[in-house]
Amino acid sequence: MNFNQVKYFLTVSDTLNFTRAAELCHVMQLQLNAISIDYTVSFAAIL
Repeated sequence: MNFNQVKYFLTVSDTLNFTRAAELCHVMQLQLNAISIDYTVSFAAIL
C-alpha cells in the first residue's frame, strides 16, 4: 500500500463515485476498481 493508493481510496470514499474519483485523481477508473478490490480483500470488508 502506498500513498497514492490511500489517496485514491479516500477520494472514492469522499465522492462515493468511482468515475468522479478517477477524474479528480487523474487516473483511469479501472485502476481505482483494482485498488478497491485489493483493499476489500486486504481488510475483508465490503465497500
